[in-house]
Amino acid sequence: MYTFRFYFTATPSTGLSPFWFLDVCVQVHGRDVEFGVHDPFLVLFDRAGVIRVKQLEKNTFDVKTAVAEIRKRHWRWLLIEKELKRGHLLEAIAYYHDEVLDSLLELLRLRYCPGKREYRLKHVYQDLPKNVTDKLEVMYGHSSLSDLQVGLEQATEWFEAVLKEFS
Repeated sequence: MYTFRFYFTATPSTGLSPFWFLDVCVQVHGRDVEFGVHDPFLVLFDRAGVIRVKQLEKNTFDVKTAVAEIRKRHWRWLLIEKELKRGHLLEAIAYYHDEVLDSLLELLRLRYCPGKREYRLKHVYQDLPKNVTDKLEVMYGHSSLSDLQVGLEQATEWFEAVLKEFS
């Protein structure tokens, strides 16, 4: 199978933003291509009819099961407390992001847009309400031991409140 990708970006002389770009992918037919229901795309030519949009099947995704999985991982939040007590800033930041904020974000996505699991921060401003993203911005900005302790307390309170919504 041959695949060719071309990226075209705006140049300063065009007066367009340099962040606008066109991603062109040309492939020889060799597999079906499937996009998620929330993925923005535009197909110009599909003569063989291989482009499909993956539909969410009601029976394949259970929100309560996903919430239960997140709840099971909640014990790992102890890891940040351990590193905070030891004064290990870098490890505390890593656990704060990897365990606390990732779990909280996943739970919030289940609350507001369950069709976009595992998107992490991608499209967060489109998918979550502004008051939620404003609060997340503050929480992601913590970078000192004392700020992380405050962030952990806020995240715990918020996490438990959202969990109650699913009960």
